[in-house]
Amino acid sequence: MNPVVAIHMQSLVEHIRLLEAVVTAPLGLYSDIKMLREALPLEDAADLPRHELRERRIAYGSLHADPRQLALYAAASLGASLDILEAAQDDAAARLRDGWISRARMVLGRAEAQV
Repeated sequence: MNPVVAIHMQSLVEHIRLLEAVVTAPLGLYSDIKMLREALPLEDAADLPRHELRERRIAYGSLHADPRQLALYAAASLGASLDILEAAQDDAAARLRDGWISRARMVLGRAEAQV
């Protein structure tokens, strides 16, 4: 995998986790965000143990005075990574283009509107 593609795929995981922590309602949107993360072909995209998830949510909460603004920043970064992955000439990125990226854009738009 191209190193640039690898960096952007890894950032997808963290930004999606941040959105999961902030956008917990409506439940269907939360589930869609979680499914995006779980569908990534990366080990780090798997569910975290409860204690790690709790620690991560606490850490996200201390990053910014307004978690919703932080979620919007993450959404913007996700959008940029999706643009890069969509344009990349790489096998891993090509696998994401087979439906995952378009689905991610739809879910991301809904999450931004919710925030």
